[in-house]
Amino acid sequence: MKKIINSYQRIDKRGIFNEYLNGNQSWKSINGGTMKKGALMGNHYHKKCLTFFFIVSGSAEVFSKNLKKKTAKIEKVKLEKLEGVILDKYETHAWRFLKDSTFLLLKSNKYNENDKDIYESAVMPGKKL
Repeated sequence: MKKIINSYQRIDKRGIFNEYLNGNQSWKSINGGTMKKGALMGNHYHKKCLTFFFIVSGSAEVFSKNLKKKTAKIEKVKLEKLEGVILDKYETHAWRFLKDSTFLLLKSNKYNENDKDIYESAVMPGKKL
């Protein structure tokens, strides 16, 4: 048996963000946390990483745009409890929480401080809180 220890945690006025697992499975990073109503995350994209965003409780709006398609339009999806989305590489994304929420965020690559693979690209109005 291998004990899994939380590998990263960020706490700020928006809420708590945890990275639970870094490993060799299809999803190499399992993250989660709680966010307050009105909190905004994202407004960036990844060149190397697929992302799965899932609402455990609460609700959020997800905004995305495929940067590889010149004619792509911004898409908006509302997620309720136990709903999620998969975001592709080069798909800029942001989510705004509509209620106090608990979420999971799975990524195909683990976070690397020396190669963050996070590129700013605003897809929705507003500033991060």
